[in-house]
Formats: sequence, C-alpha cells, structure tokens
Amino acid sequence: MKQFGRTFEQSITYASEECTDELCACLASVMIGGVENRRAAEELLKRTGTPQTYLSALYKMHDAKRTSVNDIGRTAWGMADFIKDKFGKHEVH
Repeated sequence: MKQFGRTFEQSITYASEECTDELCACLASVMIGGVENRRAAEELLKRTGTPQTYLSALYKMHDAKRTSVNDIGRTAWGMADFIKDKFGKHEVH
C-alpha cells in the first residue's frame, strides 16, 4: 500500500485533532440525493424554529429517502458528533 506521508490512523488522528471543525462540518453535511435534496434541507432549516425541530424534520426527510440498510448519513452524523465530543466544542447534530 502506498502512503503519502502518514498512515491512515495518523491521518484520522491529525484531522480529528487539528481540523476538528472542518472534519465535523464535512461529516455533518452528508445527505442522500443531489442538489435538490440539499435545497430542500436548506428550505427546511429556514422554516423550522429551533435546531431540535430542524434535526427532527431532517431525520424524517432522510429516512423517507433512504433505501439501504446501511445508513451512511446517520453514521457520518454520528462520527461528527463523536469527533466533536472528543476533540472539539462545537455542536453539529
């Protein structure tokens, strides 16, 4: 296996510790679909009053579009929360 200066474990540790906000934002942005789904989520954010209401509606929208047992979206969101809890201080999901 070719390495580019760091092993995978070193890269994940570096990203988690040094780029916490960026990594969490990236993982938290995972969603099913394309541009139309992202626009729908942005509209949903504008219409909901609280972060909790938005997340509840976003999860329902996500579940309605999900076709696989592998819930990549919620897995990414969970990873963002884990990294945020362990390395950062900003709320993601």
